[in-house]
Amino acid sequence: MGKRWDGLCAVVYDTVEDVIIEHIGKNDLFVRYADDTYVIIFAYANLEEGKAKADAIAEEVRRRLFLLDEEELREIEVKKAVRELTADTLSRFDFPDFLGEYVDDSSEPVVNSVLEENQEDDYEAMGAAVEIEAHDYKPQSKQDVARYLSNIKFSYMPLWDVRRAALTAYMCLAEDARGVATLLEGHKSVYAHLDSGGRVAADIQLLQHVMSELALMVEDGRKFLIVCPVCYETLFNFESYESYKECLESIPLQQRQFLVLLILKPEKQLNAKDAYWFLPAIKKYSRLFFAEVPLKQGIYFQSLKAIGLDGVGVILDKHVEEKQAIGILGGFSNTAKSHKIPLTFVMGVSSLSLTTSSVCAGFDYIGGPAVHDSVAKPDAIHKYKHENIVSALMSKQG
Repeated sequence: MGKRWDGLCAVVYDTVEDVIIEHIGKNDLFVRYADDTYVIIFAYANLEEGKAKADAIAEEVRRRLFLLDEEELREIEVKKAVRELTADTLSRFDFPDFLGEYVDDSSEPVVNSVLEENQEDDYEAMGAAVEIEAHDYKPQSKQDVARYLSNIKFSYMPLWDVRRAALTAYMCLAEDARGVATLLEGHKSVYAHLDSGGRVAADIQLLQHVMSELALMVEDGRKFLIVCPVCYETLFNFESYESYKECLESIPLQQRQFLVLLILKPEKQLNAKDAYWFLPAIKKYSRLFFAEVPLKQGIYFQSLKAIGLDGVGVILDKHVEEKQAIGILGGFSNTAKSHKIPLTFVMGVSSLSLTTSSVCAGFDYIGGPAVHDSVAKPDAIHKYKHENIVSALMSKQG
């Protein structure tokens, strides 16, 4: 099947990885087995609990592959088996080293030896013909979290202002040192390795980085917007909200006019009842306040309007097919504006056709690898030679 099958395999890999990460705890691990199957180790589960978790993971993988609406993916068989591993079994191997080190494709995970010694002839590992990198453990102690956070670097994703035909905003994102495909995916990966407390600390660290850049920008006389993402859970939890607000309060008034706050990863669509106690108090510290709209549920623009957001938008991840994405974009912006939500954005735009669709759909801000490469620092507003973003991108592609 050539390149088409290679593309489908990549979708399967990403789908299985996401499902496993969603179902394992901070002390659990999964590794890629030698025959491109997975071994998942549940640290504190008994045999029955392990079976229940394995069933849930296998079922969710089947469900998501089916929803992708590709016949080849629907035919993939997901098998599973559960074996009990004792502490004595694991202690015979240098397992702690594995916990602390990232295992790439060039090395054989030590867990293979454990299973080869204990597996029976009828052993069937969970098999969806997947092949991805091993999952790093989550830092647990305060010292580990601090060390992890200290190694995080930040880059900026330029956002195209369609009406002004210029890059007038830059979104600050955490950079994954392993070179994940796009900056948005890297940001998601960095946060996936942290528990809720670690994500709050990362949000505050990102805000402090943005504050430093705002100060330099004003000092140099540059003028553009810096978008600072913040996890929904950071604002929704009272204690972390207070810590985050304390940082915002220290931003001088002159710098606030260039700051855009963006709520990422809401567990459900925001509504006025949930947001009334933190949103009004936060808005005054920034020029604009945006929120991502999750695509898993229906979008209720009337509810979003009641919150008083300056803008809403969608972030297209790697699992959304291009045809599906174009369908999502079609009426989003116009519907939002008909409900008096002033601005709309779309990020994760990875092709010329998606860029064209976003422009035609009336989005105000567009970001992603198809629009402009990520940059280490925000720079002066950049204008293309062409007045129209689509013609500019087409000319770049030659």
